[in-house]
Amino acid sequence: MDKYRVEIRRRQAVLALAGIFFLLLITLPRYLGLLPGHNAVVGFQCGLSSAALMACAFRSAHYGRALKDGALLRRMYVKEHDERLQAVRAKAGLPLTFAAAALLLAAGIIAGYFNFTVFCTLTAAAMFLMLLSGAVKAVCLKKVSAPKEQDE
Repeated sequence: MDKYRVEIRRRQAVLALAGIFFLLLITLPRYLGLLPGHNAVVGFQCGLSSAALMACAFRSAHYGRALKDGALLRRMYVKEHDERLQAVRAKAGLPLTFAAAALLLAAGIIAGYFNFTVFCTLTAAAMFLMLLSGAVKAVCLKKVSAPKEQDE
């Protein structure tokens, strides 16, 4: 369990760095006067960064609470190392699809400063990828957790 505590502390540090990055993405364009003509792209970037910043803060707070409560830490460990959930995540392709969607969103934001149509297309592709992955995960979870019919 001590190794898991160290892992949680490492995750908190990574979340803090990500939070600082997202905070910079929100504030720097406004203070440096780098706002381009595409207000929709800047608004989307700020909104996405704000949501990511809040997610980092909530996840970090959850980890902090788990480090103080041994029972919660144990539940997190058991859930994270559950073989059935790992199989579902692998079937849904979650690690790869999350990375691909993040890259599509980043590429869309960067391309949005040059071409608004490309921004919309890449953002729509990322959203579709996330929705499809979530649907596959939900179907796989339902199949895994459904009670098997017993023969009488």
